[in-house]
Amino acid sequence: MSYSQAFLTRLNTGECLVRRIFPNPNKPGQVSVQFIQQVERPVEVANDLVGIAQGLGDIGTTRVTAIFSFAASVLQGLGISAGDYHTGNQVLAASQLFGKTVNISVVENTQIDTKRPNMQPKINPETGLVVEKNGQPVYRHTKLTSGTPVLEFVTDVDKTPQPAGQAASAAIEPF
Repeated sequence: MSYSQAFLTRLNTGECLVRRIFPNPNKPGQVSVQFIQQVERPVEVANDLVGIAQGLGDIGTTRVTAIFSFAASVLQGLGISAGDYHTGNQVLAASQLFGKTVNISVVENTQIDTKRPNMQPKINPETGLVVEKNGQPVYRHTKLTSGTPVLEFVTDVDKTPQPAGQAASAAIEPF
């Protein structure tokens, strides 16, 4: 997903932002608001400079999202309409909707949310494999909260074998 420079600048501050607002097809009169926030997470390597050296950026942060339902009339009263808020110069902070500090709490564990039976486990983006802890899939639970967020990340996950061909060392090309 691409973001405008204005959106990225605000996102990199750690502020909770509105990514998009869209109609809720299951609940007439309601809209879904998707929020996004860049949060600190534990670094799982001995040297946090590895991410920069490997072109992964700051591996000590991650972006998390949460969806919250609003009465469409509440947003209309604020002069806010449905649409994408991550592509242009108009950046909408979560605090503008609530009038207070808003954050996304994150709790990772091996428990599936009983209210979301189709919940998908966390996937390692580099390998495409499910992240596991003690042989159990890890799930990321996010929730919009006021004030200080809870940030609980699963660390020391099971080491999974690399797909074939990944373990071979690459030749270093001259600059």
